[in-house]
Amino acid sequence: MAHATVQDLVEEQAEWGVEEWWRLDLRLFADTPRVQHALVMFAPPAPRRHEYTRFELRYVVQSMAYLFGLIAPLIGAALMARWASTGAWDSGFPLAAAGILTAASLAVTAYSEVQARRYPRAASQAAVRQLTLMHIVPGAVTVIVALWLGGGLLSDGAWIWLAVIAIDVAVHIVQLVRGPVRPGGPQNLVDNVRVSVAELSDDERARLRIERGRAISRLRERGLIDDALAARADATDLGMTALTIAPPPLLELPVDGSPRAADAPR
Repeated sequence: MAHATVQDLVEEQAEWGVEEWWRLDLRLFADTPRVQHALVMFAPPAPRRHEYTRFELRYVVQSMAYLFGLIAPLIGAALMARWASTGAWDSGFPLAAAGILTAASLAVTAYSEVQARRYPRAASQAAVRQLTLMHIVPGAVTVIVALWLGGGLLSDGAWIWLAVIAIDVAVHIVQLVRGPVRPGGPQNLVDNVRVSVAELSDDERARLRIERGRAISRLRERGLIDDALAARADATDLGMTALTIAPPPLLELPVDGSPRAADAPR
């Protein structure tokens, strides 16, 4: 069964306001998930709940992999802390388990870096800090416990796992220092929307502009928006309709649509 269209949304609404503008943009880009994901970062809760519902197995698997990559070092550190707290330091040394978990997490990080090079995106400073510290702190705990209490148990194989954990910590220190943006890539979260739209083909962008234009015309015909608002919405760049007409409270967009300081990652 085909998902509901933008025209369906226009026809079923008796009133048109902030949430409906966001629903229009999110539904317009339902078949272009990178654009939709960039937009949903700004959308109010109700439009997200209604429109950000597309299910694709590959994205579910990818999300699960990212989640595993996030918690694997924590599990490894917890195993080491539990071992240290029991006092049974001459048996059941869990460094190998912590190392294997970290190696798997490092593979997820490598995949994420490859994707980030293919599709560079800005992130919030808080998100980068949280992600990196959830690797750096557990990794440091694992290494300290292993060297401090497990020095006599460090065989040649154990040193390999320590090296893996140290590499993971070093990689995420670099990411923390690098910050939320990449040279030449989007410099803020609004830029993510623009770049995502620019990555679409010319034909896809043309199709989406036509679909949006028809929706805006129909809104004007139904009397849900006036001529001035219709003209303003029609003049916005593709992907910027809701951000311009119904921006989030902390986001300021001047007339030309270029981001101000409020857009900068935090």
